[in-house]
Amino acid sequence: MNVAQPSAPPLSPRLIARFRKIVGDKYALTDAADIAPYLTEERDLFHGRSPLVLRPRSTAEVSAICALASEHRIALVPQGGNTGLVGGQTPHNGEVIVSMRRMDAIREIDTASNTMACEAGVILQVAQRRAAEVDRLFPLSLGAEGSCTIGGNLSTNAGGTLGIITAATLKLFPKPRAIETAFVGLASPAQALKLLSLSQNEAAGTLTSFELAAEIAVDFSIRHGIDVRAPLDNRHPWYVLMEISSPRDDARATLEAILAKAMDDGIVDDAVIAANLSQRQAFWKLRDEMSAAQKPEGGSIKHDISVPVAAVPDFLEQADAAVRQLIPGSRPVPFGHLGDGNIHYNISQPIGADAADFLGRWHEVNAVVFDIVMRMGGSISAEHGIGVLKRDELLDVKDKTAIELMRAVKAMLDPLGIMNPGKVL
Repeated sequence: MNVAQPSAPPLSPRLIARFRKIVGDKYALTDAADIAPYLTEERDLFHGRSPLVLRPRSTAEVSAICALASEHRIALVPQGGNTGLVGGQTPHNGEVIVSMRRMDAIREIDTASNTMACEAGVILQVAQRRAAEVDRLFPLSLGAEGSCTIGGNLSTNAGGTLGIITAATLKLFPKPRAIETAFVGLASPAQALKLLSLSQNEAAGTLTSFELAAEIAVDFSIRHGIDVRAPLDNRHPWYVLMEISSPRDDARATLEAILAKAMDDGIVDDAVIAANLSQRQAFWKLRDEMSAAQKPEGGSIKHDISVPVAAVPDFLEQADAAVRQLIPGSRPVPFGHLGDGNIHYNISQPIGADAADFLGRWHEVNAVVFDIVMRMGGSISAEHGIGVLKRDELLDVKDKTAIELMRAVKAMLDPLGIMNPGKVL
């Protein structure tokens, strides 16, 4: 997908040399083969172009890059782990890429204040591990945690359009003494909602994960994932992956009590609690493979939306009906974080359909899905951000005054319009 914006002015050899001097020859990439990995993203949906990738090592170098870019009105695109899914990190029109991956130092961990100061290029998984080493928890967890960066996380994975994050101080929490994980089969999202309410009441704040997935999403993971197996003996229309993290040693007893009551009340049809760390990791691997497992099934139109938690069952029912009416044979593959109403409402192409034709109806499908989302008081973007993928739709659903305020803030902080132009607004 190419995004039409004014092309960036060509960089002269002299100006490239000045940028190169800031970061050093080794960290200023101009060869097409070296630049190529920075121009595409995971879905292969967006393809960019850039004459130069800069890889600074310090805040001073980032500041010098920005000063030189401002002097010559050179547009910049900051990039972290390049895991974004809405095109926010892609140089669509020949901008200079500022890759933050070399700024990967954890500057300080203060266990007394429960904080960790780290640079923008620190991989999320590294931050999690370093926190665990000092008996603390950094609770953010994503499917891309092995490659996404803290800077990208803070800029909502959609492009930092107001400046470049070089470092941040993160809040840590006491490390749980016990974590227990269950994989649950049930009949419907409505039943999952009842299980969520029961779990929140019984777990007293220790319920830390509650993932909902349709049968087809689990099937795709099992079919296409590597070493992914079905946790339950029988198939179910819907599944929940839930986890309790407790500062005490009562997590398993709490989880067992929740599931026993849920079965007695007819909410849950089957469930298994992870017997060890390997089984817990297997449960999460099945969940983490759901996005990638759609690729072998052909074209996939994806939505990252949120609605009020209580509205999730109605949203799923209405969206499924509307999408199937619009494109007969299309296959909704919903999964997501029921606890905060965030659903990855993805739609795989009909079996045997032409992928390009299906993907050509992306915005048509968006309109149907987003209309339902807005009627329910939800948001067209949850954790993936706006980037360019939802830029045009944002104008349709966001209050005009809010858009004008966003533009005013952008103009105040980036008066030259060189910071990741064309993203969000």
